[in-house]
Amino acid sequence: MGEPKPLDLNNEVKIPDNELAQSCFEMILRALISDEKEFDTEEEALDCIFSLLGEFKDEIKGQIKSACEFYLRYIYNPWLLWEERYEFRSEKLREFMRDIVENEDTAIEDSAMSKYNEWLFKEAFKSVLGEGETRNE
Repeated sequence: MGEPKPLDLNNEVKIPDNELAQSCFEMILRALISDEKEFDTEEEALDCIFSLLGEFKDEIKGQIKSACEFYLRYIYNPWLLWEERYEFRSEKLREFMRDIVENEDTAIEDSAMSKYNEWLFKEAFKSVLGEGETRNE
């Protein structure tokens, strides 16, 4: 599946890469933009639509799985995130790491780590949560 990454449902939806889904998608598009009848029955049209929806569901499940893997990989480990994912390097991440190290072996360290983990969760699922926080804040 590739490198785990945050969920981004704002990206363009990929047309499923199989012949049946491609065919259904093309038939639906032709039916929408022309007066030609693409389906013999309403049931045939619905079957085609549900087939496509099933493919998109698989795509979204894959994106959610990747976001979960991203979160689980970097939870409790801002240093690994810093090392592996350049796009997340920010002053905010640097502050989390500094606060954790400065308060090692104290309740404040736990609080700093909790704040980092909460921020990481919001980053991983930002497109669903609609949080305004960004990496560079």
